[in-house]
Amino acid sequence: MGAQLGGMPNCESDQDFRRLAERVAELEAQLARQLPEAGPVRLGADKLATIASSIHRARQRRAKHFEDDLLGEPGWDMLLVLFVRKARDMPISASDLVAAAGVTPEAGRRWVGLLTRHKMVRAVDSPDDEGGAVIELSEKGFARMRGYILEGIGKFEMPMPD
Repeated sequence: MGAQLGGMPNCESDQDFRRLAERVAELEAQLARQLPEAGPVRLGADKLATIASSIHRARQRRAKHFEDDLLGEPGWDMLLVLFVRKARDMPISASDLVAAAGVTPEAGRRWVGLLTRHKMVRAVDSPDDEGGAVIELSEKGFARMRGYILEGIGKFEMPMPD
């Protein structure tokens, strides 16, 4: 190998550069896998809710520029809304959740059913006496959404909130 600068070998060939790039990619992947459990980012639920809310608003703004059928992800919209609501201890009714996802009641029931089967959400008794149910993230759903948001911050793909 060639001369060293600051303890780092010079890359004399494309092969050396490729090996170095592959090693950097391996280290980045390793860090990304570790971040949700032991990463340096320590944010409270409200800060994470602010980020999730920002993601949801950005998704809604896309509708000004693109047709609805190009962007439909009601399950993801529901998860974002439910994350914000759980982090801020604000229950949401099934009908309000469906409206926030921008789908028909029938489609909303299907999505809630799918998320329930995957144990991401659950229905709980309404805190008021109307007899209705509210939908909330399960512990599994909250942990997975939290991990997603923290990983995005750690990769500098999302802004840190003020």
